Amino acid sequence: MRAGTLVATAAMAVMALSGCSGGDTSVPAATQPAAETTSSAPAETPTPQTSTPEQLASIIAGQESDWRETIDGSGECRILWVLESDDPVDQANAYSCYLREQTIVMSASNAGRDLRALTPPAEMSSLYNSTLGQLDAISAVDLTGACGQDSSPAKSDGCNASLGELYAHYNLLEDVLDQWKPYM
Repeated sequence: MRAGTLVATAAMAVMALSGCSGGDTSVPAATQPAAETTSSAPAETPTPQTSTPEQLASIIAGQESDWRETIDGSGECRILWVLESDDPVDQANAYSCYLREQTIVMSASNAGRDLRALTPPAEMSSLYNSTLGQLDAISAVDLTGACGQDSSPAKSDGCNASLGELYAHYNLLEDVLDQWKPYM
């Protein structure tokens, strides 16, 4: 071989060896080792999207007027049930009161479910948690189990205890509702 050919062959060998060590960036990606093209990091679990204050407040706002009506009339309702008037208007009012009492138990449960489907912003977590606590406390009262499904609650110790428990929770729910005002 001639000296020029030897030098050219040596130069090509050096360039080929450079390519194998990663110095040559012209090597097609398909010929690069698989470790360089795949990630060994574990897949990230998507974090739940934080809800807006308005999204959370819309759940409360949808029930607030009914809840407040039940809370505001609960004292009068208890008087209607205790006095048992023969007046048809009083009887209709007593029945309406009892339906509102039954309804707040169900709507509190539904609102709690809907709130749990959302993730509150960090600055609302305290209000979110206290709201859920009050909604859960109200929805846990087995009103129809203790008082029946008649037009007025049964006259029993168990029913009186359930109605008293609801009445106590109403005051706390009203305080929570007041805290939602800036978001509505």
